[in-house]
Formats: sequence, structure tokens, C-alpha cells
Amino acid sequence: MWTNGLMVAWFGNQMPKRFVPSARARQAQRVAGWSMALSGLVYAGFWIAAPKDVAVVGGSLAVLLGIGVTVRTACRCGTGRGCRAPEGTQGRRIRRLLLPVQRGEGAEGG
Repeated sequence: MWTNGLMVAWFGNQMPKRFVPSARARQAQRVAGWSMALSGLVYAGFWIAAPKDVAVVGGSLAVLLGIGVTVRTACRCGTGRGCRAPEGTQGRRIRRLLLPVQRGEGAEGG
């Protein structure tokens, strides 16, 4: 059963490595990846070191907590509350460059 925890940890490790164009989505992926990787390692640790009764409860709680953190972060970053782009990102500059094109002001060839 401990291999299931390593599989969850592996999946959590792969999550932030996928390309996402939005800074908020990248931050959500990083938090989700960390929470899933840590919960998978805790799950595996419970199954390796604890008795079966404790491993079932503790491992399940660890994975559920990791999923909860992932869902909460995705919801908060999706609405923009509590999720900021990291300092030093080019978000404002990119928005200024793209907004005129989206409004049709900067488009050439009329």
C-alpha cells in the first residue's frame, strides 16, 4: 500500500512542471504540487512505519488534506482572492502590451 503514496507524491511532483500561461495558475499548480507530493510521502510513511489501523486513518487523512489544500488553492486563485502573482513577474507589462490588441486599437491591416 505504501507504493500508492509514492504514486501520489510522483503525481504531485509532476503537476508544477506543466506549462500554464497565467501567473495565478502557475502559483496554484505549485501549491497543489507541494501539497500532493507531501501528502503522498506522509501516506507512504504511515504505511511503512505505523500499524495497519493507524496507517489507514492517518494515510487517508493526509491524502484528503492534500486534496483539500489543492481544491482550496484552485478556487482562491481562480477567483483572484488571496492569490497574487509572485514579485518580479512581468504580468502588468504583458497586460499593457496585449490589451490594445484585444480592443482592436493596435491591430494593423484594419
